[in-house]
Amino acid sequence: MVYGHLLDSLVIAPYLSGKHLLDVGSGAGLPGIPLAIMRPEQKWTLIDKNNKKTRFLTQVVAELNVTNVTVIHDRTEHFHTKELFDNIVSRAFGSLNFFVKTTAHLLHPHGMLIAMKGKIAKDELENIPKDFVIKDIIPLEIIGLTAERHIIRIEKDQSLSVRVDDETKEYHG
Repeated sequence: MVYGHLLDSLVIAPYLSGKHLLDVGSGAGLPGIPLAIMRPEQKWTLIDKNNKKTRFLTQVVAELNVTNVTVIHDRTEHFHTKELFDNIVSRAFGSLNFFVKTTAHLLHPHGMLIAMKGKIAKDELENIPKDFVIKDIIPLEIIGLTAERHIIRIEKDQSLSVRVDDETKEYHG
């Protein structure tokens, strides 16, 4: 539990930035709850489609008195908020393509998607939506854990950014 879940969650802390972070498919609250405790200055939202899991998360947050966490019961692709996220984190959420497609509408234009993965499948890397790019793949070392661990950081392809001039309605790339 300590190595495979807790330390696995905390090892990504140096790669997180911003104030508003989202943990998708949070399940038992990993990595969101340990990271929220470690970084109380960040505001975390934990989302899961399973009502039983979100009730558990709500209880954990209340009992631990973690004031910087909001728990949402919803499917990620159906969830909408005015406040976009600086980082969106997934741990065992599905393919990279699925992760990007279901969270893109929640990501700040200069935000980062961070996928926690074990072994990396080449076809997953090649099948992300075309308006996103892989910034880097970082191997992680977790003392006491022999399994392969990585984070894959994905961002919007800024070369595809289009600006609309409000007066002329012209598009500028």
